[in-house]
Amino acid sequence: MLGSVNMAEAAYVVASDNFDDPSYGFDGWDYQHAGTPDTGAMSVNQNGTMYATNDLSAGPITTDLYFSFTMTVGADTVLDPNMLVQFYFDSDPTNDPGSTMPWTFAPSVGLKSDQGGAGTSDFQARFAYSDQQYSSAEQATVGGTVGIIAKLSKSGGSAYDTLDLWVTDGTDTMPDFSSLGTPDATSFSAASTLESVATIGVFSVNLSGDDNFLLDNVVLATVPEPMTMALWGMGGIAGLAYSARRRKLANRNSETA
Repeated sequence: MLGSVNMAEAAYVVASDNFDDPSYGFDGWDYQHAGTPDTGAMSVNQNGTMYATNDLSAGPITTDLYFSFTMTVGADTVLDPNMLVQFYFDSDPTNDPGSTMPWTFAPSVGLKSDQGGAGTSDFQARFAYSDQQYSSAEQATVGGTVGIIAKLSKSGGSAYDTLDLWVTDGTDTMPDFSSLGTPDATSFSAASTLESVATIGVFSVNLSGDDNFLLDNVVLATVPEPMTMALWGMGGIAGLAYSARRRKLANRNSETA
């Protein structure tokens, strides 16, 4: 709820997709592999550096933003080290984040199992390959679901350079962005040149056999400039839109329980 949040940190939902109802604020997913299942959730069961992409209907975002989704590990998945299933953010929908190795652009957030073989944490935020930071709050388990929340922000310049990460137990499909607390991990890049976000993408690496990851409850919310938020007021448009989306998902969950 927005009642006690600092005005500069209030979030306004601009796009969402639960893969049941029609998506809101997105142009529609384009899949690298024909026939990718996306009823109830997006099924990621093959490798693809542009596994799925989706443009924002309202055009590029230049302000700080929150992004959240849930990830469920399929029952037949074998969780080997260095499996990657992540969402990435870019200004150009034609950019392929895996066209060069190591990745040199497109901040991303999601699964990188066992820290790529270097540890035990499974979920990371990263700016390209240069700064990979992990959360130890939750781990990937076969059949388990986690909630992943990211904040992409600018620390003072024109380019996004900070990516915060929170990982939860996945029970809240519409997180309260105003009360997240200290991030589990933060990735920072002084070399970033990303000034706007116009497309959201998914990439997957090192999947095989019956590996399958279900992505669902995608939410993108912007953080308005302080002056804009002050004009809206604490109980204004941002709060109403945010609360409406929470009620919609809550009602849908209760109907299918």
